[in-house]
Amino acid sequence: MSAPLRRIALTALCTTAALGLTACSSSVGATADPAAAPSSAATPAVSATSAESAGDSAASPSAAAGATRAALATGNKLNSMLLPASALPKGFSVNSAGTVNTGDGYNPPSSPSAVPVAKACDAIRGTSWIDASGLAGRSFAQNDYSDSAEDLFGQEVDGFQGNDAKTVMTALRKVFAECANAKVTVNGTAYSARTTLRTVSGLGDDAVEAVTTSADLDGGTTLIAVRVGDLVVTTIYNDQKGTGAADLALTRRLVANVTAG
Repeated sequence: MSAPLRRIALTALCTTAALGLTACSSSVGATADPAAAPSSAATPAVSATSAESAGDSAASPSAAAGATRAALATGNKLNSMLLPASALPKGFSVNSAGTVNTGDGYNPPSSPSAVPVAKACDAIRGTSWIDASGLAGRSFAQNDYSDSAEDLFGQEVDGFQGNDAKTVMTALRKVFAECANAKVTVNGTAYSARTTLRTVSGLGDDAVEAVTTSADLDGGTTLIAVRVGDLVVTTIYNDQKGTGAADLALTRRLVANVTAG
């Protein structure tokens, strides 16, 4: 039987030229049946193709797992909600290495865990920055796009159960506040930066936007997190010439896809 799929936290950062933000996607390893207990051991990374097939080949779910499947969108379903290349500005192309999802399988249940501030501030500089919340989704889908100027748009949708989606939103707001004055590093040099936070009204059930800029660097980055029921949508737009303001319009389109289901 194929190894199940499980996403692990982002552990290395690939800095871009402008604001030290990353174009790295989270690695994936094995998932387990939703009824299984969480495993503390790290699993080897696998390709997106293997990741998608791993869920299909998982053992037959128990009754509890069946309930999870009925109530929570799979990675394949979430993947169908992501914005296509045609929705992106001209010149953006998909990064195949950053296209991953949980297929038809699910991550094992997890409990919230505190992420050290320094690590959380690093995590929100890259794709899969929802990892800064310290709580993994049961299912997820993500991909990212970039252009020749190294501008970046990344999108992800994670599925949670119980109150976990609300917990994630609270945790992300806390991270943004803690990292408001965190430095960013470009080519080994640390620069002062400022992250401003605001609640976005009229978007999903709850939405927050964080914009990071530096007086010493060109461009900036916009991060947006939106809760839609038990799903959390996260996006990042790293822009060499602006603050990534286009992220809001793209996120609204993504949330519309998610709401339509």
